[in-house]
Amino acid sequence: MENKCKTTRMRATAVTLVIVGSTFIILSRIAPFVIPAEQQLLISYGASLLFNFSIIALFVWLAQHNPDTQTFWRWLALGWLVNQLGNIAWGVYDIMIEGGVPTLSWVDSFYLTRYLLIFLAFRLYLPPKVRRHWGTWGLLTCSTAAIVWMLLLRPAMLSTGYSFFYFAGIALYPVLDIPLIYAAASTWKACPKDHIKHTLGLLTLGMITYGIANWLNFSKRTISLDIRAGTADIFWQLTDILAWTAGLYTYVRRDRR
Repeated sequence: MENKCKTTRMRATAVTLVIVGSTFIILSRIAPFVIPAEQQLLISYGASLLFNFSIIALFVWLAQHNPDTQTFWRWLALGWLVNQLGNIAWGVYDIMIEGGVPTLSWVDSFYLTRYLLIFLAFRLYLPPKVRRHWGTWGLLTCSTAAIVWMLLLRPAMLSTGYSFFYFAGIALYPVLDIPLIYAAASTWKACPKDHIKHTLGLLTLGMITYGIANWLNFSKRTISLDIRAGTADIFWQLTDILAWTAGLYTYVRRDRR
């Protein structure tokens, strides 16, 4: 009887998460057509926060009920939480302060910390022999930095006359995305073929879509900082959807065991 009640609660929670996620997806897609322009930004922030805090709650639950992957889900939940605190700070800054958020500000400390925490989640889940490949992480980071500098940042500085620090805040993220994607892909590749491997695959796709969003945002804003993210927003949202799907998949798989 107790097990039956527990299963019912888990399924009810899964249904709730599906409803929350679906609501976010629907709101984010129909908002431009049915909501007045002046309210769209606020609705978008609210829906995104609701969705992401449901993802964090899901990750925390998975950490509490999966001893073998507890550390992984804890670091991931913490990374997602810090990212949302950054989004809240960015949203308040963007809405309340005239002129918007500078390209490099205290808000970036949240996003940079997010990279560190999610990187640790993947790295600590790696087998020790793969975990020691520090040379690869360093090479990827330096190579990406060189490509960003030569192909995007330097030409933008020459064409606009602005300094390196003017673009630094948006240039950091494409550089950091590559080692994070590599860490996620390495964890997925090294994982045995069980349900967590599929979860890691979805999360790796999420890191890739986040990287694509940052590259799109960077390439657009080197033309003008007044340009909104546009297409990049779709890929940032897709990252959240993939993380939600990965967590929900693990949740449902645990229910079936």
